[in-house]
Amino acid sequence: MARRVHQTPGSRLSGYAAALAVAVPVAGRLVDRLRPRRVLACCLVANMAAYAVLL
Repeated sequence: MARRVHQTPGSRLSGYAAALAVAVPVAGRLVDRLRPRRVLACCLVANMAAYAVLL
């Protein structure tokens, strides 16, 4: 059976912060081009999924 590698909480939070640093400007550009409600709903779903993986 494969062993699961446990990451430290600091490395997980650093990865989450790095992903946000990339995703927020992209989401801002999409809000300017598309409907804000649709983009923000997608961002909400993605953020909830990221929190689920983070825990």
